[in-house]
Amino acid sequence: MDGLPIVKRFLDYVDSERNFSAHTVRSYSADLTQFCQFLAALETPAADEELLSTDNLPAVDELPLDSLAERLPAVSPTEIRAYLAMMRNSDYSKSTIARKLATLRSFYKFMV
Repeated sequence: MDGLPIVKRFLDYVDSERNFSAHTVRSYSADLTQFCQFLAALETPAADEELLSTDNLPAVDELPLDSLAERLPAVSPTEIRAYLAMMRNSDYSKSTIARKLATLRSFYKFMV
């Protein structure tokens, strides 16, 4: 997600200031990329939250970066719950879901 300045700043922060491992930084990047894909999928006219799965998220190179830059700071708790539901429906393990939620928590804490 190098195309979004706030995400890049966050990843630089956890890498250089928090000294997270390279593996953790890559995981955070992947988690935020997937979350951005989910948000972009919600924006499509035919999107049905209940039918969204990780299999039908838009490709990374198709993400509307300008729209996401505005959208990320304004995400609602309902949208995060829908993201968690999508992961549960896609058979993610509880530990993976917890890690992805921790990534979002850290990211939004950084934004504040």
